[in-house]
Amino acid sequence: MWNTTTYEEKLGEKLKEQFGKERGEELYTQYTTARNTLVADNFFSEIKAKEANLTDHSERHICDVLNNVEKLLGEQIEMFTGIELYCLALVVLFHDVGNIEGRDGHNLNIADTYNFVRKKEPRYNHERAVVIKAAQAHCGKAKDGGRDTLKDLDEVGNLEGEKIAFRDIAAILRFADELAEGNQRTSNFMIERHKYAEKSEIFHLYAQMTEVFIDRQGGRIVLTYNIDIDSAQHNAESLKKLLEFIYVRIIKLDEERRYAKYYCDILVPFKKTSIQFNFSKDGLPTNLDIGKIEIHDRFPVPGEMDPDLESFQNRFKELKIDDLLGSLFEKETIKTIEDGKTA
Repeated sequence: MWNTTTYEEKLGEKLKEQFGKERGEELYTQYTTARNTLVADNFFSEIKAKEANLTDHSERHICDVLNNVEKLLGEQIEMFTGIELYCLALVVLFHDVGNIEGRDGHNLNIADTYNFVRKKEPRYNHERAVVIKAAQAHCGKAKDGGRDTLKDLDEVGNLEGEKIAFRDIAAILRFADELAEGNQRTSNFMIERHKYAEKSEIFHLYAQMTEVFIDRQGGRIVLTYNIDIDSAQHNAESLKKLLEFIYVRIIKLDEERRYAKYYCDILVPFKKTSIQFNFSKDGLPTNLDIGKIEIHDRFPVPGEMDPDLESFQNRFKELKIDDLLGSLFEKETIKTIEDGKTA
């Protein structure tokens, strides 16, 4: 059973605003038909059957991502046309369908499901190309083998004869998907009974204890980790492993925040990631309070911070001083020797 999201309600309004009542309703029906086909066919449930140890990728996840999109955009949703919101909704709908073929490379396995939903009707050929390209960029590798997938996309595209902010759409989907974490993506029963594969269990533990708050007005993403230590099951080593995993996820999410807003101006207001840890033991709060931690886009004051030469040289390897000196002085020595022989 699917409950229409407020994003989808806005989508229907904006389509009629852009195309008129008849055509707008027709386009909205095209979207809901695709959505309802996947839901009614139990498609998302079959992903769980194929990849039993994944965190949730059912229609709940799709709904969660749509809600995240709306929260990321806030009032700025009015800046998007109906066809842009239509494209974004379809990209959300199809971005994870490739998991039906297995987790590895799932972002590259979208076409078969899309063709099933759209019955290979030629009128959807251009839509298919647009949706697949944007959806593929939510993870995986770029054409050059790196991780910067958004740079491969055109900044502007078109759909239904109208201009769309193509790269913005892909960036918003990518960030909204990254933020789709929480208890709704796992099963407490399965965790307690250790029913998930050992290598996947930590992902479910992470989902179980994570709360995500998208605060556009406050310019931040808030991550809260509620960690309850069970004396009968947990020890220092298991907590160390869990905290290391959480730290890696925090770093990744903050990277995605900065990455998404680099390519999408509408996400620029998100200037920081706030992190809060709430520790309890056997269900009772501890007196450990480490306060709020923030990773933010610091205002740079020229000359205030010592330059990090090592990081700079690691980033631009062709400017490594030792290598440059080695090359320059080696050439000078060779030239001196050769000049001496000539003399």
